[in-house]
Amino acid sequence: MDSPPSLLTALKKTERSGGRFPPREEAQLRHPSPPTAARHGVRPYARSKMPRLRWTHDLHQCFLNAVQRLGGEERATPKLVLELMNVKGLTITHVKSHLQMYRSMKHEQMMQEYAVGRKKTKIVHPRTKVAKTEI
Repeated sequence: MDSPPSLLTALKKTERSGGRFPPREEAQLRHPSPPTAARHGVRPYARSKMPRLRWTHDLHQCFLNAVQRLGGEERATPKLVLELMNVKGLTITHVKSHLQMYRSMKHEQMMQEYAVGRKKTKIVHPRTKVAKTEI
């Protein structure tokens, strides 16, 4: 079994071959390839074959009506929303993604409102009777 050639051996062969590395040595002197996703346990990105859906205002209103009829974004399930919307070409994957985004935006909005409301809350110290805004 041949041991891999050293850098010195590769350089000597390069001089003899007119400055070009033979393919085997050239591959060994290159920087190692970046780690692939498979080696690190990360699933590689696979683009869907289904065309991307544009959520128009009317389609979103239909979504909101379905969510409202089901009792709000926390009680609504993608399957039931899809059934209530009854839109041709709309899949459960479209609804799952939109419902997830909608829940996330509602949560973010609630957190912002909480933060703004908390900043405006005035606390009156019982002894000094001085009001201060809590941050």
